[in-house]
Amino acid sequence: MFSAYHGYPYPALPWIKRFFLPLLMCASAAANAASRQLGEMPVPVLTGVQVQAGVTFDATARRYTYSYAVSNPGTNTGKIWNVALDMTSRAARLPFGSAGLRIEFMTGKFKSFDQEWADLHVQRMLPAGTVVIPFGQHIPQGWMGGMRQDGFASFSGDENSSLISPGSSLAGFELISEGVPTLRAMEIEPDWQFISDEEATEEEEQIFAEIEKSILFHTQTLGPSGVFPGTYDHWNQLRDDLNKAMQLGWLPDQAFAATLVNQLASARQAVAADGTLAKQRLQTLLTTLAQSTSSQRRPEIRDLVYWNVQAIIANTPDTPIPLDPFEPKVTLTPPAQTLPLGATYTLTATVINAATGKPIPDFSLSFVVIDGPHAGLEMRKVADAAGKASFSYTGTSLGRDRIWLGEDGEVRTEFGQAGVTWEGGPDLVIELFIPPVLKAKGGAPVTVTEITGHKGSTAAASSVTRYYLSLDELIDPRQDRPIAERRVGPLTPGQSSEKSRFQFTLPFDLTEGTYHLGACADADGAVAELDETNNCQVNQIVMALEPGPVENLRARAKEGKVALVWTPVEGAAGYNIYRGTTAGGPYQLIKAGHVTSYATYEDSGLTNGVTYYYVVRWLRERGLESPPSAEASATPVAGPLRR
Repeated sequence: MFSAYHGYPYPALPWIKRFFLPLLMCASAAANAASRQLGEMPVPVLTGVQVQAGVTFDATARRYTYSYAVSNPGTNTGKIWNVALDMTSRAARLPFGSAGLRIEFMTGKFKSFDQEWADLHVQRMLPAGTVVIPFGQHIPQGWMGGMRQDGFASFSGDENSSLISPGSSLAGFELISEGVPTLRAMEIEPDWQFISDEEATEEEEQIFAEIEKSILFHTQTLGPSGVFPGTYDHWNQLRDDLNKAMQLGWLPDQAFAATLVNQLASARQAVAADGTLAKQRLQTLLTTLAQSTSSQRRPEIRDLVYWNVQAIIANTPDTPIPLDPFEPKVTLTPPAQTLPLGATYTLTATVINAATGKPIPDFSLSFVVIDGPHAGLEMRKVADAAGKASFSYTGTSLGRDRIWLGEDGEVRTEFGQAGVTWEGGPDLVIELFIPPVLKAKGGAPVTVTEITGHKGSTAAASSVTRYYLSLDELIDPRQDRPIAERRVGPLTPGQSSEKSRFQFTLPFDLTEGTYHLGACADADGAVAELDETNNCQVNQIVMALEPGPVENLRARAKEGKVALVWTPVEGAAGYNIYRGTTAGGPYQLIKAGHVTSYATYEDSGLTNGVTYYYVVRWLRERGLESPPSAEASATPVAGPLRR
């Protein structure tokens, strides 16, 4: 099985470290990194590597064998220890499976492709919508086979003696697949390790990674594809491969190259109306290919064109094809993206007819988030006149979503998959909350200083910071009592919003007891945050006393009446007036919920000469009464009253 570390030891070296990073760098950065020396092992030179590929076809098994011979020029200084071929595809589905395909991970030892795939958890590492072309593998003596987590088929030298030294060549690298040939990327890595007497520093680790990337040799060669043979996608792939091969110098004879391209285009034009005519023109192309010489083309061109044309002929019917061929092809943009929480992700599907290259309007598509933190989101769209349809949603949870695109029906047809990774995002917290230590009654004013801060990595939209009373030290906005709030504007990372001497009033119906006063940022949950559990802070205790009574109640007698007046209670919802004929009570309620702007009440219809005794209670929220006021009395009399 492929390993990122060398299989053979270097004895008596106290510190040996190898990383395998199959990444590309620009030429200037690569040259700069390769010119640097790090550790005891010289940085190797690896250029001009030659890879010769050949393709054969087993008609019984219906599989192609791709054979590679690798030559390391004598001018190089590095031995080749790893050869890897990109086996990934953006195909929505493959025309073949993996049954019977085996990977030779050590000489004479095999495991199935499916087992290798499962052992490495490849699917979790690949971008959404990316698949790996199933393959089998044979290795040269002394080498190891396997798959990398990025979907590359890998050959690794197991022993120092088996590596490809400068001036030597090695054959025996083989891949087996049902996929027709196409051009694929190959990476070749020289043997180089960071060897040092001491543990590497952070700077050395960075330099090592740069050198590892810079000394990789990149080339193009033949490998299996995932197209359905005979489809318009297949025709287009062969056309594109021929154009790319011309750019690579595989077709040095320009006249011969133009003939191949034109004959392929002529056959493709015919297939839209008549399969028989298209196949006749493809036979002409094969004749042109057979009559060519090695000076006109590389050997790989023969295998690329021959086997693809044979597959197209075998899958093109002899009977005329309908005049309006229809083969939907969907492109997803972007196929993969990373966004911060709270951002809006938009996936656009473009539908074309692969037969004509024209957009397909009014085409029905289904977008479904099939895996990830937002799994279950689904939307059906119809393509517009340009063949485009879009699906958007806002990220509220961290993780990686996989979006399926297809056509619903009795049989669900998949057109592709895309992925979005949600990371980073806002994080609102209460940085400072300083209320006074209170011992107060309901209705008392409270003044606080509070700072709402942003410690996340992306901008946060406007939010609400709310203050709560709780019976314990934990604030739960769903259960605890909100008593005041303020609006907080948009905040950038590291920014804060301060509110000094913010005043609000304790609830009037606050009963005697101990309460905790706290504040919560983004109390409405309007901002999707990195951490939704750190919004609240509690750091003070409120000792709430029983609310006080009405004060300064006075009674003045009139003829058949008594006028009452008292000190108004701020925040009172109303007053209950009680009357009795005996000092100290009992009292009867004579006016409930009396509302007055001047704290007065006149009790009429009374008997002159009788003394009446009064108490008043003020009303809190939800009709709760305060304790009674001190008693006041008056005796109505006939005639003018003495002052």
